[in-house]
Amino acid sequence: MKIRITLVALTLAAAVPLAAGCATKDTPASKGATPSASATPEVSAKDALTASTKKLEGQPLVFGMDTTLAAGQTVVGTGQVDPAGKKIAVDTTVTVSGQKIATKLIMIDKDLWFRFDGVPALGDKWQHVNLDKLPETSKTRKQLADPANANALLGAIATAERMDATNYYGTVDLKKLGGVSGLDQLKIGDVTTTGFTAKLDPQGRLTKLTVSLGTAGEITATYTEIGKPVTVTAPPAADVVEAPEAALAAL
Repeated sequence: MKIRITLVALTLAAAVPLAAGCATKDTPASKGATPSASATPEVSAKDALTASTKKLEGQPLVFGMDTTLAAGQTVVGTGQVDPAGKKIAVDTTVTVSGQKIATKLIMIDKDLWFRFDGVPALGDKWQHVNLDKLPETSKTRKQLADPANANALLGAIATAERMDATNYYGTVDLKKLGGVSGLDQLKIGDVTTTGFTAKLDPQGRLTKLTVSLGTAGEITATYTEIGKPVTVTAPPAADVVEAPEAALAAL
């Protein structure tokens, strides 16, 4: 497997986001007498998981994502998002071959600030850019639309089963994980399908998703403080410079 060390990966790899139409409705097995027309039909496991991420949409929350690879490479990140307030903050640390690069990203409405720690050539200032300067095809714009990556991860689920009211398991199509922040196309030999586990809270909202990468490693995403206010503030003006054109091209 490779980790894509680009501006997008470094600033948004923390996060794990709902592919439209990824769920299919299974017909529940018949048990005992035929239920009456007024009975509520059982929701399939895949539909329940899709609904669990839909319930995160529009909600302020705190998210985390740990990607651990057998090769010793890691992407560890935490973030906060307030969709209604159009605010996002993400802190990410990427480790490759013993070298650590920490990044911070803040978005408030159309203002985006980012900073790199561990790359002396980039300085220690926050770089600012207005999102209107980025094309619609910008990878950063797409990632900011789903910073927690819940849709991208669930979009890779191939099959799902219910263990109990809040715990699920199933299989993942690894070929569909390329859309997850920080991950390039997976290269793990002939293995294309692995397993996952998911946990929901009593309200049916996704709180944890762990995806196996086979012998390559594992991804774990968490979602907490759902519905609670988050605090995202702009960097001090004295610590900000406008991003150069070269940086805009990378975005």
